[in-house]
Amino acid sequence: MNLCTFKQGGIPISTPARIAVRNVLVGIMVASVAYRRRTLLLYQRLVLAQSRLPIRLIVFCPQHIDFKSRNVRALVLEKNGSIREKLCSLPFAVINRCYGTHRTVSDQLRQLIGEQRLFNSVTQFDKWTLYRSLCQAKLRAHVPLTMPYRQQSLLHLLEQPGSWFVKPVRGNRGEGVHRIEKTVAGDLLVAGHTNEAFWRPREPSELHRLFQSTTNGGWLIQKAIDILKVNDRCFDIRALLQKGRSGRWQCTALTCRVARAGFFNTSAYSAVYMFDKWMHNVIQNPPELATLRQKIKTLALLAANATETKNDALAEVSVDFVLDVNRHLWILELNASPQKSIYREIRGFRNIARLYRAPLQYAVYLYEQQ
Repeated sequence: MNLCTFKQGGIPISTPARIAVRNVLVGIMVASVAYRRRTLLLYQRLVLAQSRLPIRLIVFCPQHIDFKSRNVRALVLEKNGSIREKLCSLPFAVINRCYGTHRTVSDQLRQLIGEQRLFNSVTQFDKWTLYRSLCQAKLRAHVPLTMPYRQQSLLHLLEQPGSWFVKPVRGNRGEGVHRIEKTVAGDLLVAGHTNEAFWRPREPSELHRLFQSTTNGGWLIQKAIDILKVNDRCFDIRALLQKGRSGRWQCTALTCRVARAGFFNTSAYSAVYMFDKWMHNVIQNPPELATLRQKIKTLALLAANATETKNDALAEVSVDFVLDVNRHLWILELNASPQKSIYREIRGFRNIARLYRAPLQYAVYLYEQQ
């Protein structure tokens, strides 16, 4: 491919209301060379062709960054629609789409472009740190009781009937999650993603062999919630929070994921619905549904603010809720690398382009604030 030099564009022009900008260089960092073209074409189709954002978009991989020269080899979409590989200056802002990005790369990149300009450098939250942050943000009543895993702690909890989850401190999509139930009859049942137990240990002490690995940062014990079901299906409520041109968190999508039959893990979903459409199965009263919708947005905004730190800027995050049988809201998960592909699965979902556009608009907002 032809290699040439492309410099950061965009000269601020002062106006009474807002600084007008053009050609702000924004990068999307992806994990593989194979993802570069498809990512660029996706954004070209959904965002750049439909709006007049004052940006120049490039897509690159971490291994193509030259930190000494402050350049990166990237794919660039030209004005005529062609795609070329170019040697570019490091972008003004970078949207990280590399799941599990190495911390050294993130730290170096953030040091060169600015603390708040690498969005979502952390793609996997530490669930124990997150739990404490949510509790400090006055959300304790909406997060299940959680504690670090210790064998004696689990054995003590299993002295009485009840259900607990043991999950990795760092994990995604329910991987490594075990549900452990002590029945009234005294039996122990261990399940993975489904309601069907895959193991019935004779003694509680046998459980410890499942949780000796520390590859995912160790393990947590979390109280199981008696989740409200519809037609015997578990479901969750996902709030997508994004920053856009205003620079503030906004809830841009509210959806429900319905688990497959026999599954409690909603990451293994059979369908995704708009919030109102699915929740009509639960709440038929419009004012009551509106109250619940607003409460979810309020709690999601509190959770998003609680997760962000000075060194780990976020441009988007999703918050997963469930309702228990008493219709109390619980926050089960926060995702620092929310999948937007699920919204393309929803029939009638309007203006999906705005979900892809929001982080780009946030980059423009930061440029204007210089």
